[in-house]
Amino acid sequence: MAALGIDTITLSQRSGIPYPTLRRRLRGEAGFTLEEAIYIHKVIGQNLTLEELFERDF
Repeated sequence: MAALGIDTITLSQRSGIPYPTLRRRLRGEAGFTLEEAIYIHKVIGQNLTLEELFERDF
């Protein structure tokens, strides 16, 4: 997100995912649904697979 200059508010607005829900998901308090992942992919994942977009750095 940061590399593309998209903040959480903008991602929420563009994806249709409510801001509080998106914040919980990004903090790892809950997982993304497949539908949410697809919405986010459409907004910021143009050149990435879903797997690449959501891979975690442990």
